[in-house]
Amino acid sequence: MSVFRGALARWYGDPERQDLRTLFRDSFDELSSVLANRSSDQALPTTSRP
Repeated sequence: MSVFRGALARWYGDPERQDLRTLFRDSFDELSSVLANRSSDQALPTTSRP
């Protein structure tokens, strides 16, 4: 839903009306990047066993 809202908001705010499909793709790419960074930041630490 956030991808849809973000792309639609960009589309409405763009006076030249970029292609909505491109804006959706860009929003998905941004979300994927954020989630990838978040998951790598929250990786569980490995513990060694004696």
